[in-house]
Amino acid sequence: MAYMYLSLVKHFGDIPYISDSTWVFAAEPALVGIIGGLVQSFYGWRVQILLGNWFVTLVIFVGALANMLMGIATAIGADIVKAFSEFQKFQVVVIIWAVTAMAADLIIMATLVLHLRHFKTGFNKGTDNQIDRIIRLTLQTGMITVVWDIAHLLTFLLDPAGVHLFFNFTLAKLYTNSLLSSLNSRGGWKFMDSTTDNATVSNRSGIYTEHGVSQHVEVNLGHHTRSRPEVFIQVESHEMMDQNQKSAAIEY
Repeated sequence: MAYMYLSLVKHFGDIPYISDSTWVFAAEPALVGIIGGLVQSFYGWRVQILLGNWFVTLVIFVGALANMLMGIATAIGADIVKAFSEFQKFQVVVIIWAVTAMAADLIIMATLVLHLRHFKTGFNKGTDNQIDRIIRLTLQTGMITVVWDIAHLLTFLLDPAGVHLFFNFTLAKLYTNSLLSSLNSRGGWKFMDSTTDNATVSNRSGIYTEHGVSQHVEVNLGHHTRSRPEVFIQVESHEMMDQNQKSAAIEY
């Protein structure tokens, strides 16, 4: 926002000014790399907690570190070269930056999805639905940053007019929003699960008739906890008969 104000308000109509980068603009790639690397490090820590595989975690951390360093290197190159039309001079740094960021995102996404799929049994529908939600969220949040990195790299290499800046400017927001979406979704799923549990409990208490037997079923969830619920069931059965059968039974 500071760069937009300086370029479009303070230096309105100043074509030479908007043709070159400033230190304010050069700070943006560094922030993108740092934010992206931090988010990828958080996902790498999550992979380590779930899998306990230090090799995969180390690969993700190396990719996150490269994301940070290449973002800082791009910022240094933008401050040295100045002219936007000459940014191709440090394209090797940008290529390494985009490729390492994409690789880290793909490894995180593939590792989490493959690991979560092993927990789907097909017998517990509630658990399978929960795993499907996590897999779907992982694919959505991971794929959008990968696609954005690809678009940024292709526009940088093929179009020197500066269209790649649109993708680069919004990349940090996508990383932060994907992280916040992943964290906030857990609270929503907890609410959905509690609502489902309450509905299930209310449906399990009542009176129904089957094969001429009236049954009253009470379900008492004592010490209801999500980790280990204790269920007590009391069933009362009353056989139903007509008046003739009742008289015959009395005479007998």
